[in-house]
Parts: sequence; structure tokens; C-alpha cells
Amino acid sequence: MKKEITFLKKKKHHVKEMNIPSKRRKITQQITVENNSHVFLYPILPYDFLKDLLMTEVVVGEVCDLKSISNIVVELNNNLPISELAHLKRVKGRNILLFPLSMCMNVTEVRSYLMKKNVNVSYFKDVFKVIAVPATSPKTREQYNKVKTIWPCNFHKNDYLEKIITNTIFSQQQLSCHKTYMQIAIDAAYLANSSLRVGAVVVDPNVNCVVAIGYGNDNENPCKHAVMIAIDNVAKTQEGGAWTTKTDDRETKNVTEDKNTQGIPTILLNNLRNKYSDIIFGIPKSSSKIDASESYLCTDYCLYVTQEPCLMCGMALIHSRIKRVFFGCKNSKGSLESLCQIQNVKELNHHFEAFGGLLIDECKALFG
Repeated sequence: MKKEITFLKKKKHHVKEMNIPSKRRKITQQITVENNSHVFLYPILPYDFLKDLLMTEVVVGEVCDLKSISNIVVELNNNLPISELAHLKRVKGRNILLFPLSMCMNVTEVRSYLMKKNVNVSYFKDVFKVIAVPATSPKTREQYNKVKTIWPCNFHKNDYLEKIITNTIFSQQQLSCHKTYMQIAIDAAYLANSSLRVGAVVVDPNVNCVVAIGYGNDNENPCKHAVMIAIDNVAKTQEGGAWTTKTDDRETKNVTEDKNTQGIPTILLNNLRNKYSDIIFGIPKSSSKIDASESYLCTDYCLYVTQEPCLMCGMALIHSRIKRVFFGCKNSKGSLESLCQIQNVKELNHHFEAFGGLLIDECKALFG
């Protein structure tokens, strides 16, 4: 009598999406600082951390004898490896993951296909099943907790990544510093020669100093966005830089001036030093990057900008190797969250962390 092979589930398309809500979560971190106000921010997480997990259909066989499972796994790994599903374990109870459905689309040939691959078919009962399993490895603890109920899989927890995902990466003291640096960016924004008031501050978090400041000047030059000017001002601290600002008396090129403060417009420097007496403005000589060969432009630096950077500025941040970007309010043409996530494009050769919502109300107020 011909053995019956029953497929409990068959689809025209063998890749589908797991039923995980696709709406992006905005995780905010709130910590009370000394002045009894609050600091809110949220991480811009890569899409594949939040979107629905892709599923793929596989053929599963039920073993006749549990004692034979170890022999079956060895035989399958030797004769029918499935490297594309290496994140999955081959066994769940009495069920064995045999192969992706795409390897044998003809349902009447599963048994003969196994025999062709030198797999002993006597291990299995006559009925085979098709089930959906995760097509890729879970990237977060939340994803893992969902997929492990479907099929056992491997998961290597990254503690640092989990802190970013759960937005617990910053201490109270660090959030207080973030707030101060964004406030400096807001102060700089009021000098902007632009239809939009935007300010940007570059900080070296290793020594907690302000390296450079920029504010929009695109009425003079359409490329002179606050971020672009801030990056160019970083270059000035490394014997580079292409632009000078009409309101910046460094155009006189006073050679006696401290080179480590060249990234900060003198129109701001003294006022900021008086207002923020606890902040270091300029690069301490012991940590100077004047020799640009030591690192690339903004390596290890953080940017605080009142509005989400546009595509031009986002790409400039990648080229300058920024470490982190904090922005206040969103921008309909923004490149970190609104239009795309340029910092997470896998094909680019640099990536950085991005956080939004820092002093969002104060940043929105800049636009009247």
C-alpha cells in the first residue's frame, strides 16, 4: 500500500511575516536631574529590530523512537545540512527539521528526496508536516522570546545592545550632560543666518569638552547647514576647514590664538564660558586631535543638534565618522528617522548611534 504523505499547511508563497506588531515603538528614557526637570530621549532603532520577523516554511518529520534522535541529527547534518537556517535547532520534541520547503516542492517526493540524500527514512512516521519558522536569527530579546515558542533557536545576547533597545544606556549624570550640550546648541541656533534656526555642538565625551559649534548660515551658502559648519569647524581644530563665517573675527587669522578653540566661533566663546562655567570649551592640549592622522575628523565625537539632520548632513556625519548623534525635534526631510535611517544603512562603511527627542519642546520653540 502506498504510504500517505500529508501536508498540513501549503502556501503559494513560502516566505511570510510573523504576527508581531509592526508599528515602531518609541522608547523614552526619563530621569530627574538636579533642577527637578526631566530629560526625555529615545533611541532610533534599526528597522530590523522592530519590524515583523520574516518566516519561511520548512518540512518537519516526526520520529518513531526518541532514542534515535541523536543519530538522526548527525545524519542530517552530514547529508542534508541547512546553513541558511543555522540559527535554528533541528529538534523540537519528537519533530525534526528536515529541510526548507523550497528544496522539494513536490509533496509526493519528500520521502524519495530524503533517500536520495542518504537519510534513513525508517526513522520517521509516515506523515510529514510543513510549518513556518523564523527565516533569520532574532536580534533582540523580545524577538527571541516570541520565536522560541514556534521553534527552538540560538540567541546570543548583547548586553550593550539590549541597553540601547531598552533605553537604559545612560545614567542620570550622563543625561544631565546631554541636556546641557543640547542647551548650548539651542543658544547657538539663535545666531543662525537662515530661515530655520538650527544649532549644532560637537563634543568629545572622553574628556567632556565642546570641540566645535555650528549654526545655520544657508542664506549665505545653501550648503552651510548647522551640522555642515560644525563638522568644518572640527576640521579647523585639526589644521583643516574650508569655511569662515562673516560674523567670526577669526577671518583675521590671528596666529596667536589658541588653535584648540578654533572650532568655536569667537562671537559665542566668551558668553558660553560665562554661562556654562562647568563646561570645557576647546580641546584640552593633552587630548588634542591637531594631528589628523591620529583619527578621522569626528571619530569618537558626539553631535548635539536642535533638529534632525537632513540627508546632506547625515551623509557628512557618516563621512566624518561621528560616534553618536542627539537631536531635538524631527525634520520632515530628516535622514535619521523621518525619511530614512542613513546611520543604519548596511552598505555604508560607517554607522553611528542616534537618539531623538532631547529637549524637544525647547528645540521646537526655535521655529516660532
